[in-house]
Amino acid sequence: MAELESPNLTLSDNPALASPRPGRRFRLSGWWNRLDRRTRLFDLAVALYWLGAVIGWLVGLGGEASAATLRLGLVSLSVIVYAVIAHLFVGRVLLQWIVLVFIGGVAVIAVLGTANVNLQAARLTGLNYQVYSLLHRFVPRFEVLTVHQNVLGSFLVAFLPLAVGFAVWGQSWPVRIWAGGCGLVIAGAILITASRGAFLGLAAMLFVLGLFLVGRWRRVTLGYGLFGLAALMAGLVALLLNGLSWLDNGLNRIEVWRSTLALWSDYPLTGAGLDQFENRIGAYATPYISGQTQPHAHNLFLQGLVEFGLPGLLAFVLLLGLTLRFGLAYFDLRRVEPTRRPLVAGTLAGLVALFVNGLVEYGGWGGKFAPAFLVLPALLVACRLSLPPLKWFAVPVAPRLRRGLVGVVAVILILLILPLGFINAATLGRGTTWAGPVYELAATLAPWNATPKRDLGQLARQKDDKATASWYFRAAVGRDGGDWLSLLPLANLSQEAGQHAQALTYWRAAQAHLLLTRQAQQELAHPQSGRADPEKLLLLSLEIAPDYPEAGQELISFYQRAGRTDEARTLLARLIARQPTAGLYEQAAALASTPRQAIELLNGAVRLDPTGHHYYWLLGQAYQSDNQTAQAENAFKRSLELRPDYQRSVRSLAGLYLQTKRANLAVELLDRFFAAGIYIERPDFEYLLLAQAHLAQGQLPEAFRAAQQATNLNPDSTLNWLTLGDIGLAQGDKPQAHQAYERALALDPGNQAARQGLAATS
Repeated sequence: MAELESPNLTLSDNPALASPRPGRRFRLSGWWNRLDRRTRLFDLAVALYWLGAVIGWLVGLGGEASAATLRLGLVSLSVIVYAVIAHLFVGRVLLQWIVLVFIGGVAVIAVLGTANVNLQAARLTGLNYQVYSLLHRFVPRFEVLTVHQNVLGSFLVAFLPLAVGFAVWGQSWPVRIWAGGCGLVIAGAILITASRGAFLGLAAMLFVLGLFLVGRWRRVTLGYGLFGLAALMAGLVALLLNGLSWLDNGLNRIEVWRSTLALWSDYPLTGAGLDQFENRIGAYATPYISGQTQPHAHNLFLQGLVEFGLPGLLAFVLLLGLTLRFGLAYFDLRRVEPTRRPLVAGTLAGLVALFVNGLVEYGGWGGKFAPAFLVLPALLVACRLSLPPLKWFAVPVAPRLRRGLVGVVAVILILLILPLGFINAATLGRGTTWAGPVYELAATLAPWNATPKRDLGQLARQKDDKATASWYFRAAVGRDGGDWLSLLPLANLSQEAGQHAQALTYWRAAQAHLLLTRQAQQELAHPQSGRADPEKLLLLSLEIAPDYPEAGQELISFYQRAGRTDEARTLLARLIARQPTAGLYEQAAALASTPRQAIELLNGAVRLDPTGHHYYWLLGQAYQSDNQTAQAENAFKRSLELRPDYQRSVRSLAGLYLQTKRANLAVELLDRFFAAGIYIERPDFEYLLLAQAHLAQGQLPEAFRAAQQATNLNPDSTLNWLTLGDIGLAQGDKPQAHQAYERALALDPGNQAARQGLAATS
């Protein structure tokens, strides 16, 4: 005790009373400070990503457990790849060689992935496909790598900048040539995918690489940045004026995002479960996309939120924030050692491209390439760049006031998150006795949130308590007037109660005509007795939205198939009088009693849709039926101007040339078609027409080769074998002609032309 009473003795002087040794007591702040300041934020983002995956896996056990477990394995492998690259392969030379080999692997995937490219994507890219397809002459067309073109585009655009980085900033010419060659192959493959999300990423990548190129000149950099900002603002203004639905497939994206947010509203903290999106989204789909298969949310951040929960969203936001901070800090590459410049420029441009692509796609982060995308942040970490910490308080604030502000923010966050946690817990426990009271508590704590009221209505409906369910659904609609998940059951309950007018009001608010039309289309495509009457569904859809053309067109087609022509014509007249569309004019033309009437109606269709190649083809057919050959030729040519590979117009125009004794023009047209090398449909009929055109000109060897191509492509066509027999007979090769006629007769035993051919060659 005497020692303690000594005024000159401190606690640190007495080993027995000193603080515990480091490591004896776990302190979060101490652990955080011991991490490398240059890597810990990236490590935190990756840890949150994995934590979200674990939480999503636990939630997903209630659904398809095997899919959730497989996805957790892919995420865990991604984290391991990140850790190995970020913390082991730090040596500059070794890391660069690894990346150069990786670039070569990406180039190989580019070739193999586009060997079986979707033909529609090939058509959209035109000449690019012809040039790039030279590579495929050395690649067998078998299922080497089957992957969706959008996923492939996301993967390639993320790693193309690494190749460009080494091609521009590489330290030796062999490295530059290798990277440049791989970059050309990868860029060509991106064009082949025709993925619009990949094109967005490509534009972002080019802008970031341009920023690095001009970074050493501050004035040029400022002008370049202002130009990029002006372009971005112009794009945003265009979207604000026209809406996202103005873009091709934009409306579908909006509806998927709305459905995703509705799904998230029931699982706001944990997410709906790892790899469970496709299984759960159907119950939350808006009427517009009801019945469609949706593999993911088509948005990186929304998918992270609904699949990985709040930790996953934070992980993606943190990675994006770090990417932007590093990009702004090192746009002048002179601050980076020369050997690291290709890695820094390529990695940052790739990350920006990936996040821009992620605004409309998510496939890249999931599926076959999932482990690859954490390579980019891992490479950036391995470069060991320093980044100054953020200064959260630029204006000096007294410590006590700062603590008060932090406390207020914490309380607000707790008040916001608490009801979300109750909703999440009740949804996970739906079916238990305590789910209802927890939803009630959440509804009280968050009086603006419609989700708990809607879920209480669903619980009441499951118990067949219609009055209570209706009350809860009305309360949900009172909180959110556009909540289709409450409006639709409200309409059904009103209809069951005999309140048809009230039901129509709810259906109109929910845009139920979209849902009803889709249900009718599905029933017509796959009839199931007793499930639904498609005619009643379509009539109700038109009662809800009288000007909705798709329901009208579907009902008219239904009447046509049922032989109820008068009803189809009456409905057509009414719909065209209300709101004419090109599709309605096409249907009216099909019911026209004379070619002249069809021509008049199809002219109306092309006036409404002057870029519709299909309507010009139909117009040409109508002119040809009316023996107006010149007008028919002009219509077919206009159709091919709008879409050069439209095979129906190619066939019709070639047939018209043959009919009017202009076989040379038919040969020219078909040669141009085959030179394009892109076929949406099997081109056997085009080869048959080419054979007939050569035969008409007396070019027998060319005619024989074309006829052989036609029979090889479609050996079940009687006409192909008849033409081959005729050409063989014209060449004087009776055995060959006899064999062709025999094959034609075997396919069609009653064919008189085949019998006559056999008689001539016997």
